[in-house]
Amino acid sequence: MGLLALGLFISLSSSIGDSLYLNRDYFNAITEYKRSLFYGDQDSIVLFRKIALSYYKRGKFEDAMEYYSRAYYNAGSREIGLLFALASIRAGIFQSARLILEDQVDSFSLILKAVSFGLSEEYDSASKILLVLGYPVPTELRMKRVVELASRFIPGLGLLFIGDFSLFCGTLIASGAGGYLTYYYVKRRLYYEAVTSGIPLFLRFYNGGQWNTRTRMKIAVRKYFTGILKVLEDDLLEREERSLFNQK
Repeated sequence: MGLLALGLFISLSSSIGDSLYLNRDYFNAITEYKRSLFYGDQDSIVLFRKIALSYYKRGKFEDAMEYYSRAYYNAGSREIGLLFALASIRAGIFQSARLILEDQVDSFSLILKAVSFGLSEEYDSASKILLVLGYPVPTELRMKRVVELASRFIPGLGLLFIGDFSLFCGTLIASGAGGYLTYYYVKRRLYYEAVTSGIPLFLRFYNGGQWNTRTRMKIAVRKYFTGILKVLEDDLLEREERSLFNQK
């Protein structure tokens, strides 16, 4: 294959890849971009980014990380670094994201770092960044210790704090029944029945109230940070598509 023919083939392959990407055929777009990359396209950084973005769109976040890392360590662009960190967070590799964002002090990088802490359940670190940036700290985080302590004193009370009234009532009634049954057995000196029936019933719902409180708090906090991540993600991906495909 002559040099001119090779150049035309590479250009055609990349153009086909772009057409496939814009038609949301990300799987075949990746194939065309890799073909172009194999034949030595001069602008490999752009191809790395296109392959990474296509993998990201397919939900293949670790593959996206691989190609963003190639682009990042060859180009060192802040924008590529943000995309690399975003893919790392989506892949659940939070430490990688924080290493990339470590020296960044702009608000976008900091909130992305806060999200990585929040989704990895390192709530204190996440809250500190939120406060610095003026973001609201979720009620579940601000009241975390109070809610957990309340659940220890009154079964399920923490659920009331986080708005789950029906589950709080169920937990309180069931654990109360277990407590009353234990008292009933002990009063009549039925100690075996108290140990084997009354106490286990009480502990089941008492501990269940604490577990449910923690679980629902985590779900609410995760939803909060996932919501922020979605806004950041939409912004970053839109900017990347405009840059790569000359979209206005």
